[in-house]
Amino acid sequence: MTRARTSVSCSPVTPQWRWPGAEHEANLRIGMGNRAVIGQAKGILMERHRLTAEQAFGVLTRVSQEMNRKLFDIARELTDTGAVLEGRRHRD
Repeated sequence: MTRARTSVSCSPVTPQWRWPGAEHEANLRIGMGNRAVIGQAKGILMERHRLTAEQAFGVLTRVSQEMNRKLFDIARELTDTGAVLEGRRHRD
């Protein structure tokens, strides 16, 4: 009887075995969490400023670009602190 082999990778640096798809699953979970935070931030902006979902996402995108920060970080800050976002960085 011959057993079928599955593709399992092992890093030479870390002796732990990684099952196929485990890293992909972890990345999907992170992405879903990020999506939820961005959705909450959009909701805050929509309620406060009577924006559409598209407009609220546009605000987050613009602030992210102007501050040179990841959109998720901007969204997390808004949901954690409720702080009003300022787009332009002050330059010396």
